[in-house]
Formats: sequence, C-alpha cells, structure tokens
Amino acid sequence: MNFLNQNHNHEIFCKKLAIEEGVRSQKSGVRRTGSMGILIPPTTFAPCRWLGIKSIRDKDNSHCVSIWPPGMGILVIIDPTVESYQMLASGVLAGAKVVILNSEEDEVRQITRAILDYPVNSLHIVCHGSPGSLQLGNTKLSTSTLTKYEAELKRWGETIGSGGILLYGCEVGAGDIGKAFVGRFHELSGVGVAGAVGPVGNAELGGSWELGVKVGEVGDGLAFGEEVLVSYPGVLPEDLLFASQIEPVNTAPTANNSNIRIDEDTTYNFSITDFDYTDSDGDPLTEIEIVNLPERGELLLAGSPLTPGQTISATQVGTLSYRPEIHENGDNYTTFPVIFNDGAENSNQATITINVNPVNDPPVSADDNIRFEANITGQFQFQESNFPIIDVDGDNLASITIAQEPNLGSLTLNDEPVTNPIPVSDIDQLVYSIEPTPVGNNIDEFTFTVNDGQADSVEYTININVGERSTDTPPTVADAEITIEEDTTFQFNTSIFNFRDADGDFFSNFNITRTPELGRQETFTDEGVLENIFYIPNHNEFGNNYTNLEFQIGDSGGLNSQETYTLNINVSPVNDNPVFTSGAPTTATVGQLYTYQITANDIDEDPIDINSSNIPGWLQFTDNGNGTATLTGTPTDQDIGNSDIELTVSDPSDTTDTQIFSLQVTGPQAPTNLQISGTKFNDINNNGVLDFIEPGLAGVTIYVDINNNQVLDNDEPRVVTNSEGSYLFENISLDPGTYSIRDIPPVGLTQTVAAPTITVNSGSTTFTNIDIANIATIAQSGSISGTKFNDLNGDGFFDPGEPPLEGFTIYVDFDNSNTLDADEPNAITNTDGTYTINNIPAGNYTVREVQQTGFTQTTPDPIVTVAADQNISNINLGNFQSSELGSISGVKFQDDNQSGFQDPEELGLPGFRIYLDQNNNNTLDANEPNAITNTDGTYTINNIPAGNYTVREVQQTGFTQTTPDPIVTVAADQNISNINLGNFQSSELGSISGVKFQDDNQSGFQDPEELGLPGFRIYLDQNNNNTLDANEPNAITNTDGTYTINNIPAGNYTVREVQQTGFTQTTPDPIVTV
Repeated sequence: MNFLNQNHNHEIFCKKLAIEEGVRSQKSGVRRTGSMGILIPPTTFAPCRWLGIKSIRDKDNSHCVSIWPPGMGILVIIDPTVESYQMLASGVLAGAKVVILNSEEDEVRQITRAILDYPVNSLHIVCHGSPGSLQLGNTKLSTSTLTKYEAELKRWGETIGSGGILLYGCEVGAGDIGKAFVGRFHELSGVGVAGAVGPVGNAELGGSWELGVKVGEVGDGLAFGEEVLVSYPGVLPEDLLFASQIEPVNTAPTANNSNIRIDEDTTYNFSITDFDYTDSDGDPLTEIEIVNLPERGELLLAGSPLTPGQTISATQVGTLSYRPEIHENGDNYTTFPVIFNDGAENSNQATITINVNPVNDPPVSADDNIRFEANITGQFQFQESNFPIIDVDGDNLASITIAQEPNLGSLTLNDEPVTNPIPVSDIDQLVYSIEPTPVGNNIDEFTFTVNDGQADSVEYTININVGERSTDTPPTVADAEITIEEDTTFQFNTSIFNFRDADGDFFSNFNITRTPELGRQETFTDEGVLENIFYIPNHNEFGNNYTNLEFQIGDSGGLNSQETYTLNINVSPVNDNPVFTSGAPTTATVGQLYTYQITANDIDEDPIDINSSNIPGWLQFTDNGNGTATLTGTPTDQDIGNSDIELTVSDPSDTTDTQIFSLQVTGPQAPTNLQISGTKFNDINNNGVLDFIEPGLAGVTIYVDINNNQVLDNDEPRVVTNSEGSYLFENISLDPGTYSIRDIPPVGLTQTVAAPTITVNSGSTTFTNIDIANIATIAQSGSISGTKFNDLNGDGFFDPGEPPLEGFTIYVDFDNSNTLDADEPNAITNTDGTYTINNIPAGNYTVREVQQTGFTQTTPDPIVTVAADQNISNINLGNFQSSELGSISGVKFQDDNQSGFQDPEELGLPGFRIYLDQNNNNTLDANEPNAITNTDGTYTINNIPAGNYTVREVQQTGFTQTTPDPIVTVAADQNISNINLGNFQSSELGSISGVKFQDDNQSGFQDPEELGLPGFRIYLDQNNNNTLDANEPNAITNTDGTYTINNIPAGNYTVREVQQTGFTQTTPDPIVTV
C-alpha cells in the first residue's frame, strides 16, 4: 500500500512518465502528508517503470497512452467517519494510492488536489451514503448540490482514465433518485460512474461490495483485496449517528456597498452587476428590497415610481432606472439602501451611492427691447445688463458675439467697427448710432450670443425702437393655447403670444399670476424672462384642456398689460410601451409543479399580447388575453439543467417589453437530516402517557421502521435507551414521508398503545417527546379498593345501615399535592359506593377523594403500603351531608325591551343552564352546582352551603344577556329566590323606520316639497290602548323627520305617534308585520 503525498505534483503525469525511466528511493523513516495529518510508512516512488506502465508514443511524440496493470492508477478516497476505515485503507490493492480526508478542509477540493498529483485511471470513493447522496465528511453531495461542484467534477473527468469513478456509499444508486444522482455525476464529470444499490460491507449483515448501477464506461476491478472484503466487520450505515452528516445549511448572502456614476441630466438604467452581491453557497441573487428611496431624484421601475420597502426580482433589474433632478450634480449626490435575497435568506443592508458628474450646460440669455430717442441722445451706449446670462452651472458672462449687425444703424466698439468676440469688460464701450435721425418710430434690430467661457448660447435679438413719442400705452395680447406631447417638457417663447403695443414697444417680460393646477411649472433664475419658464405635465397624463394658467405681459417701455390673460394647455397622448409587472421564479424541482403567473400592464390601457420563446418541452405557456399569462409544468429527471426563457409583451403599435430569465431545474429533494428523541417508559397506570412517577426503561433497542414491516432490518437506524430510558437519533437521513418509531419489547412487558409515527417534510427537522412503545408491566402490580359511605353519625367508621355514596372520585395522590393530577390513578365510586384502583406498583401511597359541595369528610386520608402483586381492600372513606344547606332560585326570561327587569308580558326561557361559578372563571366546571330552567324559565339550585356565589348562565347562540351576573350571599339553611337573569334574542330582531312629515296638502302622502317634522315620538302600541306605555318600543324623529325603532321581535305591530298640540294626523296608524 502507498499513501499519496499531495505535494507530489504533475511531474508524474503521462507526458513525464514517458520520459522518466529512473528509480527514486525513499529513505527509511516516516513521512507526513502535506495537509492531511497522516503518518505514511516508508515506500518506494518511481515514475513509469515504478508504476509498471508501458509508455507508447505516437510518431510525432505529441502524447502518450498509458496501459494500467492491476492496482496501478487506482486512487482510493476514504472518509474517516466510516467504521474500521484503517482496515480498508490497509487493504487496498498493491500499487493503489490512498487519501484519508481531512474534516477541516473542503473534501471535494482535497480530492481534486489528489487527482492532479497522481495519474488516475480509476477513482474509488468510500464514505457513508443513502439513495441519491454521498456524505464526504462535512460535505454532502446530492443531485441538487452536484451543480455547485460542476467545475471540480469537470477537472476530475479531464484527468481520470477509462476506469471511471466508483462510489462505495451505501445505496447511493438505489431507486430513481439514486439513478438520477449517478447519471448527473456522469454528466458533470464526463467519465463513467458506478454506485451501490444496497448496503456496502459485511455479507452477514446484508452488505456486499457490488456496485449495481453503472452509467458510462467503468472498470470491473475493485480497489480492495479479497481478504479485507471478507473480513470487514460492518456495513457502512451501521452507525448513522456521526457528526459529519450535518446537512449543509444555507448561508445568508452578503451585500456590499457600491457606487454608481452617471452624467448630469441623464437617466441611468441599472444592470445586475451594479449590485455587489456575494453568496458563499453559490446561490444566485433572486430579489432586491429597496428599503428606502433616494432623497434626491427619482427611482423608477418600468417607468413608474417605486415605494419604500418594495421588492423587485432579479429579472426586473433591467427595468430599474434612476434620474437626478434637472441640472443637479455632485459626488455622493444621493443614496438608497438595499437588501438582497438568495431565495432563502436576506443579506445585510448595503448602500447604493449615486454620483452625478457635472456637464457644462450652455448659457441662456434673453431678447431685449430698447427705446432709443435718437433726436435727443444721438446714440445708445450698451451695458452688461443688456446681455443677461443665465447659467445653471453658475458660470458668469465671459464674452458676447454680434451675430448679425443692425439694419438701420450701426454698432461700434471704442469708436471702431466691432470685432468679435467682445470681452465682458468692453461691453460698456459698445455703442449703437443712426444717421440721419429718422422721422417717427422705426424698428431696428441685431442678434447676439453669450458665452460662459466654455460654450456659446443660441442667438438672441435686441430690438431697438428708434424715434420719439409723447405718450406711452400698455401692451396687449390675447388668450393663448399650446399643445404639447405627454411626458415632455415645454419651454415658453414669444411665438405663443400675439403681442401688440401701440407705441411700437417690444415684448419685455412675462409674469404668471395663477399657476396651473396639474403638472408643474419650473423657473430657472430670472422669473420674468420668458425663456426661463418651463412646464411639465404629470407623468403619463394627457387630455384636451388639460390645465391652464393666467398671466400678464410687459413692454420695453416699462408698462405691464392692464388685463390678465389665460394660457390653455392641451397635452396630446403618446403611445407608452407595455411593461411586465411580475418577476419569474427561477428554480424548479423534479416532480414538483412549477407555476409562473405572468402579469403585464399598458398605462394607455391598450390591449396587449404576451408571447414566449425558448420554452423547454416540459413547460406549457398560455396567454390568458387579459394582460396575464401562465407558464406551468412539472419537470422530470431528463429536464435537469438551465433554460433561458424569453417573454415578450406587445401592444397594437408593436411597442414591446422583454423579460429574459434563466430557469434552473434541480433534482428531487435530498433526504432530510433529522433528530428524534423520546423516552421508553413503564406505563404503570396503563393510560398510554408518560406520567410523573413512571420510570424509564434502560437498555431497550429503539428503531425507525423505514419499510413499516415491524421488524428491525439491517439498514434501519437504531439506538439503545440510556439509564433513564431516554433515546436520541441525531442527524439521520430520511426521505420525506411518514415513519413508525418502534422498539424491541423486553420480556415480561406489554405494549399499551400503538407505535408513534413522525412525518418528515422538507428541511432539517427535530422531533422531541416521541415517547415510544409505552410499556406497562402486568406482573407485580397491585390494587387498592374500598367503599365511600355516608357517615350519618360522623364517627369515622362504616357502620351497618350507613348508605353508600355514588359518583365520588377516589385517587392515589402520587405527589401528595392534595389535587388530582392528570397522571394519577383514580376511580369513581359505583352505585354501592365501592371503588377499585388497579395497576398500582409496590410503594407507599395516600388515598384521597375529590371533595363535593355539601359534604364533610369524617375519615382521615388513608396511607396505604402496597407490596408487589398485593391487592389492598377496605380502604373506606366516610362523609356526612350537612343539614344546613340552602338554595338559590329564580327565572331566566326574555327581556324584550332590554330593560334588565322582567316585565309582566316578558316570558320565561326554558332550557338554559344556570350555575354557580365557584372559581369565577366564567366557565361551568364539572363540580359546580347547576340547574336547567323549566318550561316557564324557573330554576332552583339546591344543597348550597353558606357562602358568597356568582350566578351565571351558559350562553346560547343568538341571545344577549341584559342583566349583570348576580352575586348572592347564602347563609346557613337559607333559600334565596328571585335571582333572575334576562336575555334578548339578538339574531331574530328586526326594526321599523320611516318619516314623520308636514302633509301640507293633506294628501296622506309625502310630496317632494313636504319636509320632515322633528321631535315627534313614534311608538309600537303593543297592547293597542292608544297610549305609550313604559315598556313599549319607541323613538323620537330626527331633524329631517326620520325615525328607527330597533330590536323588534317577529310579530304584528300598530305604529302610532304621540299627538302634539296644533297638529292633525292625516295618515292612518300603520299595522306592520315584522
């Protein structure tokens, strides 16, 4: 046997083996492997010839082929949790290499390193197993977890030769789940794989070394010599209680802070890579919770604003966007917190920081209007204020450029022709002049641009009114109207107004006197400058006459319009893209129904169609035609893997939205690791429950009856109870299902109840208090018997002629608490007063009775010693019945008017149970005195000792109690009467309502113009005496004359009013049937 040193590397691969011919020797002594902590005996190393390999090169020496003698090229991996693993390690074939796994490292990666350090023709893995899974130390390989190691398994397959991979885990290839596991192992590794279908190990214990399931080409030879195969003492699952079988738990993902950088005045569309998500389990990101929204700007999903705490799926991230406030920028401009989810657990909270890069915005200026009285001043000298600059970046005016010269006059700079650009410092030297002086008013103009040091503005115009006038008149315009498109921003300009000025002055300023009710109007810098005003309608809103605003205008002469005008705003609709509003589930499990309820929306309410492509055959897609669709199906083993699915939603204009997601199908759910605990006990009182004094039974074998054949089979988990009768199954693997927990009963004990069962569902589960078998000993148990009697003379002895007492509970007070507990043996006395309590083990006991009202015990509580199998008799208990008992009586009545008193016409209610609530718990307990009301509602509760009592009723459905529960003091031998309790039958009550009105035309009907009369009393004349009596239902009319009389039992009623002076009734008294 040779142990593999993991530091021995690729030099012994095939290409090296074809060259190396020497023999290296290892000196005597011992050697420790690099990281496995195993002492390795001295051995001899030699490449190629040492391995007995014949190297064959092709003619161009490009590669070699290895021919493997028996035992050579075999790598054996052994999990040290396997029983007698040292025997297996020492019994491998000569020349084979052994690696003992180290539980402190990832076991799969240990195997990968070993394969890369040794030329492997066949890989043999020895560990615990179950159908469809292998337990490699702390690593569990199953159909659902193999994908996690896909890269590792592929590296195995690239190195392993034709001998393949042999899996010695018990039953790893058993059943459909086992075959699927072996097939998936073959698919990922690319080499042949074989696995056991039954227990692996000793034949006498039901084991074998046969690997019954093979997928692909696998060698026939085993890795062990015949001697160790015969002598191995156990089967691999003989003891399933090993710590390394802990199911890997899901580790919560990690969220890291991340930064996004965007340009000012742009919309940023997120991608999944913008979120810094890591998951040590390799689970994909499934959901993102937007914990709070950014304080600045707007975060949108498919164009609609998000709400704090909203969760979006990973497939929706492509429709997540952010836009900052217009013209705003800065590092750390804003943030928002997020939490990630991997499909099982949430991550910590992380912060997404948005940085907005500044961009230079071109400056904005404004047209100007100048009145130039040429005949007086001769020329006009400009100032910087004639060329205003508005720059959202805060830049100042740097220069101006004259784009077009005046038509009538001329411009000069420092008495010279203008040279562009004109620095801001020279603007006050810019002069306009005109010769000869014109007659009347003349209009001249020139255009210019402003520059902020980086960019020019658009052209603006200075209008010059050349001439003179003696008067000045305010300007006028007309109401105006504009039409803009939905979701656009409109910039105001003079073209929308029909500006008129009798003096020839120009448009100068624009002032909004009433803002629009819908949308928003925004102004940048100087409010009076028309071009600095913008209007933005609300998102996705449109309509003719959508909104309007009111305004005034001013002219270049400094006068404002005297009137206020209206600007009507129409917003024309544009077609919006339909969008998906649902996120897809991205995982499916073999054998389980997968369903994705797809939803989409079109803000324009256009009809939409949902279509699919790249749908695997096991899925069925249905467009429901109402903006929803369904994707459903149940995958099989053949469907394991990933599918990229594309969904498209479109409207009649062929605008679309696309949703693409990857759907992963995994194998059946892996077996669940369980913990089961309970107690095996001697059920002394034969009640099937573990009671306080009942002892546990040590040394009893407990097992999980997996196949429910009521026999302990070799592959079934078993444990032995400890000294207290307790047992524990820890970290055992069971498929989902229902299992019986059974025992092998000790001799002389009989089972009292059926074996308990557990139901295993998905996930790790703990079952406690599974108190199984519940055995009661029949031998060596005794009994206590006697008579309960009426001790008429109170002497404490059962004298001749003293009558028996029936119905008393006699019990053995195990814990001496003076109270009958649930686990204490007891019996009820027969008609002759006798009782017997059976199945009493040897011991000393106090016998007591449950006291009854009106009786006084005359004998002390007996203390009885019971020997093994002894029946103790004549344990008698005496009572006498007090002669000073009283009674409580009264009537249960139908309180029709809910007055709390029984009126003469209110009848009794039969069949109600009235009781004395001695412990004041609002519940009739078994020992509380009670009586049922007679046909006339009367009741009497007798034999009541002196004391204070609360009288209650057992409530009945449909009735509401109208009287408080009476508290009654009973003296010795006192009979208390007239303890009455009232109810009204709430569920069967009706009402009568109407209007009392001023019948001006005496027609007997209320006409539309006839008003209600307030303050009239309307009543039901139950005795038909034309008078409102004290107990008759009534109501007073409201301010509008309406009234309602509630809580009226079924019957016929005459409705009347109490007449008021000065009024004459014009309608007959109505007769109403309720």
